[in-house]
Amino acid sequence: MASSGPSLDDCLKLLRGQRDEQKLAGLLLASKLCHGDDATAVLKVYDAVGACFLQRLILTGMGKGSGGFRSGEDKEAYLRLSITLLAALCRVPEIASSEDMVSKVPLVAEIVTKSSDSSIFEECYEFLLLVAVASDGGVAKFYQPGVFDMLASHITTLNDGTRALEFAMQLLQLLVNRLSIGFVISENLPLILSMVTLISRQFAVLQNAFKFDALHMLTSLLSSNNTMFHEALRMMPSNTWAAQVHVGISEILRNRVVSAEKLQALLLADLMMSILGVNWLLNQIQLQHDQEIIPVDKFVFLVLESSRVEVAILLNELAYLKYEPSSSSSDALGIIIQKQQNLALSFSLIEKIIKLLSNVSDAKGTFFFASCLGFNLIWVDGRGKRMNSGGKGSIIRGQAATFSLVGHGWELTDGDVWGCWLIGEFGLRKENSFYSPMKDSTLTKMVSGLEETINLIFDFLQDSKDHGQRKGDDLLAAVRIVGSYLAEVPIACQEKMRALLGYLLSVEGQDETSPFYSICFLLPWLCQITMHIDGCKALASAGGHREIVECLVNMVGSNSQIVDDKDTVFLACDTIMNLLLSRKELKDWIEWSDFVNLLHALIFWNENCKDPSVMMMVSSICCLVLDLTSEESLLNQSSFDQSSLEKLSHLIARSLNQGELEYLKDHSDLHQIISAGYCNWADRFPSVRNAVENS
Repeated sequence: MASSGPSLDDCLKLLRGQRDEQKLAGLLLASKLCHGDDATAVLKVYDAVGACFLQRLILTGMGKGSGGFRSGEDKEAYLRLSITLLAALCRVPEIASSEDMVSKVPLVAEIVTKSSDSSIFEECYEFLLLVAVASDGGVAKFYQPGVFDMLASHITTLNDGTRALEFAMQLLQLLVNRLSIGFVISENLPLILSMVTLISRQFAVLQNAFKFDALHMLTSLLSSNNTMFHEALRMMPSNTWAAQVHVGISEILRNRVVSAEKLQALLLADLMMSILGVNWLLNQIQLQHDQEIIPVDKFVFLVLESSRVEVAILLNELAYLKYEPSSSSSDALGIIIQKQQNLALSFSLIEKIIKLLSNVSDAKGTFFFASCLGFNLIWVDGRGKRMNSGGKGSIIRGQAATFSLVGHGWELTDGDVWGCWLIGEFGLRKENSFYSPMKDSTLTKMVSGLEETINLIFDFLQDSKDHGQRKGDDLLAAVRIVGSYLAEVPIACQEKMRALLGYLLSVEGQDETSPFYSICFLLPWLCQITMHIDGCKALASAGGHREIVECLVNMVGSNSQIVDDKDTVFLACDTIMNLLLSRKELKDWIEWSDFVNLLHALIFWNENCKDPSVMMMVSSICCLVLDLTSEESLLNQSSFDQSSLEKLSHLIARSLNQGELEYLKDHSDLHQIISAGYCNWADRFPSVRNAVENS
């Protein structure tokens, strides 16, 4: 307060005057007498001014009525005065939280949208931020229809480096942090979509610390699991926001930033692919004419390499932390959990990129995984004649035959598709006109990098095995990514995989009581390798057939676990069928008693699923199992009684029923297995034979 001249009391007398001229003079005097840290003086000024005067002043400045003031050339002056006054008063939290100030949020939002006077923007956003910080009611005001939309359209016009933008970004952070999952529904959905659109643009264009604020806000918003929100994002009429996120992530990963921010960028990339699909990585839009755009293939490579670096560091750190004597302390456990979460993120990204590369490989009609890993490719024509072959890493094209599995070998049939033999394996892709922006040279480097990372993961798993560790979410995540990779390249890492196969089939998640999910993750690969006798022997010698039987029982039996993907069930069925088709070569490892519980589960599944494909698959497996034993031996099992045999007999009889061949025509291959199996063991199962003959 000044030591001489007009006092605060003189100022308050003017503010309490009846004429507007007195109040305006008092405001000018108050601006000289009051300081921001003198809350008592500011409260006295606010009480003296009165809410009605403030309302009339701001409406006059907006041109919504003179309210007793002179209009015309004074309107802009009144507007500047009112905004300055509001910002100054709200520096006192007690005033900022008042209903009077909260009610002015829509008015100030309208002002920043319509005003051509950029000099007031800083104080407008300061006022809005102060009101939002002061109370929950202040935050809630921004969620009302139309309020945020007005701000969103304006924030994108603010110049980088201005105080107005600083206040606006702080306001955005506050609004995002206060959001609950309940807001991402019904009438609040447009608000969230506006936020995503606005923040995405800021993420792309800002070149200061606020870029990281935008990054964190986007990850916070997109981390919501609300399906309505995700669907709305996919249905947005413009994909510019997604391209802007693309640009922002690229800039962060390309520059030297702290590891924590790179992890946030990788998390955002993972969220984008989870919501929009893995092909989001391939989308690219030139947002500005002068903007430097990184080529698509280099961007995908950048994301993969960033993830691979994190995986290498985290695997090394976890291997050290988990087996140190101090690892049981609470601090060490907290660090381990955090690193396991970061590892799961990197694994998730790499898994999605594996899927993307698989899609690109399919579309190109070439065998990138196989060729880049150095396998020879031999092409054949429609008559099965070898045309040419390629050396390591080469791609050879030619008219090729289609192939079908008959027994345990490959049979050539006429066709007009691309195909090739790989040494020891066969792969087939159909040529089409899809254009991929991925260069072959980049794909080669990516596949080589993936193989290097998978080998590191194998070393991590081997280390865990050596230390007797088979339980943990990090181990389960490692098994999952190994399974994803081997599903695309079943001939890779054969030596390491066979050495660890039994261990991988025993890995459990932290809250699991059985290795159910590990087996599910490996099934796509196991189904492929068991098409060949070497794969069958590797699995059976490790006792893996019993693990898969137990897994399938858990999926389809009377106490079954919920499996979202029906394909997983059929993969387990196909794997067991592949093993049973090779039963003669596997007699040293396979016992018919290993499958008794499976017979029960399959019968239960068939009874509760009216699907012809299920019936035929169940009958095929049951027929192959019965060929390993006799009716007498089966009934000697305490868990298998006459009632179960009757159900099994009825099932097989129905599958063989000649009157239903039209019904079964789509499953002729399975029908052939059932018929051949029945002929082999009918004399050993009189009950089944009687049911078939009487049907």
